[in-house]
Amino acid sequence: MKLPSWMLPVIVIAFVAIRVIVGIRMGAGERRRTGRGWFESVPIWTKGLWVLIGIAVVVLFFWEPRKAKPLAPEPAPAMPDAGQPARQP
Repeated sequence: MKLPSWMLPVIVIAFVAIRVIVGIRMGAGERRRTGRGWFESVPIWTKGLWVLIGIAVVVLFFWEPRKAKPLAPEPAPAMPDAGQPARQP
């Protein structure tokens, strides 16, 4: 059975949403059990990941890459000299 092309993003979004909800509930239970606050209960690698993502977003927001140089120079358009009369066919 072939699924429609829009089905894959829906499946991915649903999976991520379910994973986030389960993670939030598990984190809330862990915090209740240990008595630690939200920030203290987040692992250090997760904090580092969020810092790296934040830095990447800021860099991409403000970074303006240089425009690519053309490979070959464009030929100058043929224009008659100002001192010579224009040729007429």
